[in-house]
Amino acid sequence: MNGMRNCLRYLINNHLYAEVILDDNKYQKTFKTLTIRLCSEDEHAVIGKTKFLWPEQCLPNEVS
Repeated sequence: MNGMRNCLRYLINNHLYAEVILDDNKYQKTFKTLTIRLCSEDEHAVIGKTKFLWPEQCLPNEVS
């Protein structure tokens, strides 16, 4: 069973947007998984994605 997922979408321009997803898994109390995705509105495709544990890890400098 997956935890509740919270998603924030930010429009960068007419073609690109960024999504930030916090996977708030109630079974994992210490770490939360934060996923950042760069997406293309025209192609409905993910251009880049990175995942990290929050708040224990530093924010990433780049998306691959």
